[in-house]
Amino acid sequence: MTSIKIEKVRRSYGDLLAIDDVSLTAQAGEVVAVVGASGCGKSTLLDLICGLQEPDAGTVTTGRAVLMPQRDLLLPWMTALQNAALPLTLRGEDDEAARVMLAEFGLAGALPRRAVRRARRDHTI
Repeated sequence: MTSIKIEKVRRSYGDLLAIDDVSLTAQAGEVVAVVGASGCGKSTLLDLICGLQEPDAGTVTTGRAVLMPQRDLLLPWMTALQNAALPLTLRGEDDEAARVMLAEFGLAGALPRRAVRRARRDHTI
């Protein structure tokens, strides 16, 4: 398993400095809680770990990671697992790619082939 290493990371949005000089190391299998007030940079930090954003300075080293935002952004006609596999499907990757990704996160076999085919047929993904 891969660990997470964040070194002297900075991320800003225009004049707003979201995080500055943040360093963190988490070993594989270790549980880490990111706690803070609204707007303190928690989501920005998680976005950086998952590769959804790039730091302005510093480095983020991690294996493959995914983030399910706290906001209500799921597609209600799909299962949670279909929602999790959606980015791969939208990139044109086949059902097997979605199953491989889910297996990497301990969800092997949770996404039935027929559900993805049905969603594609019905143009819901």
